[in-house]
Amino acid sequence: MSHYSKVGTKLCRKSALVTALQKLGFAAHAIECFDIPVSLKGYKGDERQQKANIRIKGSGWGYSQNYVGGMSNDLGFELLSDGTYALHVSEYDESKYNTAWVQNLEQEYARAVVHEVCEDQGLIIEEEEEENQEIHMTLRVSY
Repeated sequence: MSHYSKVGTKLCRKSALVTALQKLGFAAHAIECFDIPVSLKGYKGDERQQKANIRIKGSGWGYSQNYVGGMSNDLGFELLSDGTYALHVSEYDESKYNTAWVQNLEQEYARAVVHEVCEDQGLIIEEEEEENQEIHMTLRVSY
């Protein structure tokens, strides 16, 4: 049984996190959100002590519900008392959901936050470019 690692993040907006996960290839129906954290499952369906408010099911749920891939465990994000989400990823799945993957997630999350804030503030994103892992946006005020 592989153990889970808890990776701290600066992610705090659930909606932007879900959008970022979708941008990284998870279908909307594969991302489960809970107000009260639920237990994660291992690849054999065994319940783990780690809990998460956002869960992506691994192979412990059966072939038709395995969204993480391979003989994977569940992937989860736990809402912490400081308002940020911690990523729970098993030792087995760390080869795929590693530092580079977390960096891509954080970049997509940042993009999603900017889109949400612009929409809230009535700003329009006229142009969006990505170069050398930097995102450049041109905004304008809508009248």
